[in-house]
Amino acid sequence: MTSRWELRWHYEVRTLASLPRARDDLHEPCMSGWAWWRRASWLAARRASSDCCRYHRVDWHAVSKAAIRIGRQAEADGTQPEDLALIIDSAACGGLAGNELEAVQQLFMPDTAIEVNEDDPRDRYLQEGNHRVTAMRDARVRQTVILRPELVGSPDFPG
Repeated sequence: MTSRWELRWHYEVRTLASLPRARDDLHEPCMSGWAWWRRASWLAARRASSDCCRYHRVDWHAVSKAAIRIGRQAEADGTQPEDLALIIDSAACGGLAGNELEAVQQLFMPDTAIEVNEDDPRDRYLQEGNHRVTAMRDARVRQTVILRPELVGSPDFPG
């Protein structure tokens, strides 16, 4: 008898402070340059809406709040991540529409959800979501939803 391992995905609420820093060299100019320079620019703008890219135009406070509520409800209901992404609409997001609705949907799609590679604790990095995490940090969001893989053992089967 052997056991079989199965990869399952689940969503987890994490603080932005617990996530690794995004790589500066991957995206638009709003992500390039020193982190302290971006922070100083943000402080000067005082949470003013930025037009540098589509990610920085999203109301990440509203998006994260909706995503956390949806993720917790889905977990309580036993809804799988693959199914959850398909049923998120404006009503489920508390009336969010446009860029904000799309941002919530992207947080729950397995191909676009924020994913942290933590295989090596000394070399943690964002597998997916670099720009969104940067935009959330610039907007001073404290928590968001990330996608995490989990190996689950299934009952023994003849092998």
